[in-house]
Amino acid sequence: MVTGHRPKGLNGEWDLNGPCCAYVRTQMIEHIESIKPSEAISGMALGSDTIFAEAILDMGIPLTAAIPFEHQDNRWPPKSQRRYRRLLEKATKVIDVSQEDLSEIVCTDTHDDGSVFEDTGLEYEFIGSEFSMYNHMYNRNAWMVHHCDEALAVVEDSSMRHFSPTYICGGTGDAVHRLIAKEKAIHYIDPNLWRENPPNCADLS
Repeated sequence: MVTGHRPKGLNGEWDLNGPCCAYVRTQMIEHIESIKPSEAISGMALGSDTIFAEAILDMGIPLTAAIPFEHQDNRWPPKSQRRYRRLLEKATKVIDVSQEDLSEIVCTDTHDDGSVFEDTGLEYEFIGSEFSMYNHMYNRNAWMVHHCDEALAVVEDSSMRHFSPTYICGGTGDAVHRLIAKEKAIHYIDPNLWRENPPNCADLS
């Protein structure tokens, strides 16, 4: 599976067609080739998820698109929506996690003091439509972590993982915390390293 930044965290490359995204894609492909997965899971969000899904399909590996809810692309730019729907059409499986039974997916997490607790991932304090949207996205993370063997995490300053994995915020932070709690292998890609290793900017659109 993959987790990682949206375009804002990828040098602001919203079309996924710049040097940062090209670097991330290259790093993804190198790792994928090294582990030779029989299948792969993407949450199909903008940014890292999309780059990963396209790379997986280009390599001929079966893709499971784990979407948090139907029409998650409703607020996206038209070009991004078209790209998303093409990927869904090419995926081997499309799982709408909002329709899945998650009652047996229990995630172990840690409090700030290091004590351990179990969290089903089903309870989040949001209101109205925001509750629905974010709740489904976190549940999507829980589903992917439960079904994966290892993960790619596209996060900045990846060396910080040795000291405090909680520095990663938002949905990516949630996924990384779940992966660590479940003792799943994580391969980190620091998108900011593209400045030190500028790639040839292939057209990723």
